[in-house]
Amino acid sequence: MKFFQTLLAATLGTLIALFLIFLILLGVIASSSGEPEPFVRQNTVLTINISGDIPSRTPSDPFQDLFQTDTGDKVSLHSLRSNLRKAAADDRIAGIWVRTNFVATSWANLEIAYSYFEEFKESGKFLYFSTDDIGFNEQSYFLATLADSVFSPSETMFEFDGFVSQTNYYKNMLEKIGIEPQIIRVGKYKSAIEPYLRDSASPESKEQTARLIARATNIFISAVERKTGKSESEINNLMNTMYTRDVKQAYENGLVDMLAYPSEVENIIRERLELSESARLNTVSFGRYTRVTERSAGVERNSTTNRIAVIFADGIIMPDLGGGGIFGGDTGISVEGIKKQLDEIKDDSNVKAIVLHVNSPGGSASTSDMIWHMVREAAKDRPVIASIGSVAASGGYYIAMAADTIVASPNSITGSIGVFNLMFNAQEMLNDRLGITLDGVKSHDHADVLSMTRPFTPSERRAFEASI
Repeated sequence: MKFFQTLLAATLGTLIALFLIFLILLGVIASSSGEPEPFVRQNTVLTINISGDIPSRTPSDPFQDLFQTDTGDKVSLHSLRSNLRKAAADDRIAGIWVRTNFVATSWANLEIAYSYFEEFKESGKFLYFSTDDIGFNEQSYFLATLADSVFSPSETMFEFDGFVSQTNYYKNMLEKIGIEPQIIRVGKYKSAIEPYLRDSASPESKEQTARLIARATNIFISAVERKTGKSESEINNLMNTMYTRDVKQAYENGLVDMLAYPSEVENIIRERLELSESARLNTVSFGRYTRVTERSAGVERNSTTNRIAVIFADGIIMPDLGGGGIFGGDTGISVEGIKKQLDEIKDDSNVKAIVLHVNSPGGSASTSDMIWHMVREAAKDRPVIASIGSVAASGGYYIAMAADTIVASPNSITGSIGVFNLMFNAQEMLNDRLGITLDGVKSHDHADVLSMTRPFTPSERRAFEASI
């Protein structure tokens, strides 16, 4: 037994030592991984890869940054604005080549990204968009309508068939398996709860969804009109007939300027820059260009004594349950997360105003209330402006109301102002369908109110209704 005790102690000691060495190595790598500012040659093309989501900012994840070298290439609105401003002013940057395929982000974020590319075009430098074997969807093509030229391989896909919003409804399924939703809500437009109550959308839900789709459609068609010179009716007709997603049709109708492979696009850029066939095309990736300073790019520096602090509130609003992990990372909106950001600027006299950037569908009412109070306290010292991103619904709008001013993009979703409580009563499923019965002891009448194994009593329902 002594031998095994000694062996176990030695093994645990070795494992602990190895773990400590691992943490030390991570720290050394992190401290030495800061690369110097890249050297940018004259006549360089900035290349940007845009795919998937375009978030307001890219959350910081130190662990991921260590082991994934391409994290800097991920495009966010924050990094896009910074790099496009630098590229417009940088005499070494001749133009931008955006390589994109399926973009899946909110129309509010798309509009903001579109405006940044519009600002870049004022520099007079070229802007090319191309796609790959995945092809364009409407969102990526929306951005591409700003380009001097749009390129696509001849056999890829071109989605140009309109917009749809569909929701799954679970009422019939819940009835079949013996689960009763116990719902208390306020507001007829609070449609988030409808899938558990209905088998189809309510008129109110269809009304608000139709408005959102109409807004996105109008924005998209207007951009295509400016790109192609076609009328609204012509574009609508194309969207009704191009459901085959044939990029050749897009080319024939002037939506795409040229059918070309990436190597052919590169040759077109060479010709534009008047390079010989043997000359090297200088490019700099989006991630590397992020490390170029505003000073070396020629951007006029902002005042250091009159600054605006941006507080990011991204995700679901929830109490901090301590699940962030040892490597950190953003997990949503919490009291501690917002407090940490506010504390960083609390005593900074150079910060003259605060922008609270909200992108949240809501969450905990009590957490929202505490954040609202902190923002109101901050507003006593300096102006606070709430900027709504993709969505500020329910609790997201609640915390925005603490600001002096609220601004939003035309496609921001600011509705869904209401509250609901969703519980399930699984008594029928357990007892009748599965043959499981429950029994136990409770100290007080309502101790098992959250057990989901029985319906609310009339007094319990009244209590929940009062809370809601």
